[in-house]
Amino acid sequence: MKAMILAAGVGSRLDPLTRNVPKPMVPVVNKPVMEHIVEALARNGIKDIMVNLHYLGDQIQDYFGNGKKWGVKIQYSREDQLWGDAGSVKRCQQFFDEDTFLVVGGDDLADMDFKRLVRFHEDKKALATISLSLVDDPSEYGIALLNDRGRITRFLEKPKGEVIFSNSANTGVYVFHRDVLDLIPKGTPYGFGHNLFPMLLEQRARFFGYLTSSYWKDVGSLKQYQEAHYDALNGRCDFNIPVPETRKYV
Repeated sequence: MKAMILAAGVGSRLDPLTRNVPKPMVPVVNKPVMEHIVEALARNGIKDIMVNLHYLGDQIQDYFGNGKKWGVKIQYSREDQLWGDAGSVKRCQQFFDEDTFLVVGGDDLADMDFKRLVRFHEDKKALATISLSLVDDPSEYGIALLNDRGRITRFLEKPKGEVIFSNSANTGVYVFHRDVLDLIPKGTPYGFGHNLFPMLLEQRARFFGYLTSSYWKDVGSLKQYQEAHYDALNGRCDFNIPVPETRKYV
């Protein structure tokens, strides 16, 4: 199975950390965010990875190379401009030569069972499946409403005020059937949350949500970045911390 890591964004909300470092290379417990993602994919047997690059992309490619160090194969799609998350995936259409593929945001820490997510997607014969997580403040995320079969009946990108109808937040982890690529226009910026997902609802496509209790954190702001460190050090997520733990007794 193949996956794509979205790694082209500028990460302005993480300023000043991202002035000289691309967002996927910002360290969490002394390891780039994207390295945690690559390790999670490898643990789940997903070892053929495409990464899109734009802002300071050379740093990402220089660090990860062909992926051999992590037991994966990494290819890169360089972008002359930002094409949106869906538009970036569309540009890599030839890479996705299997029926099912995974997409993960390059600034997401997701300690989840990707295999289980894919099984859910395939059992539902879905065209698209979003992994969802319950959050206290859904205003910064896309939110979804599900029926009792897990089918998405309503979706809204970054709601504000009285329009908030759910606290099930889009984690930015998606499973797609490759037929979805035919619905994304070529050569134009296009987004999943603003464009594709509303269209899937309009067309009554097989569009599902998978509610997970696994750890997930969008490391998209300085506050969330700080929280991710606390979570890792407190053992809330199963990340490979690259230094030994030392206890000092007084």
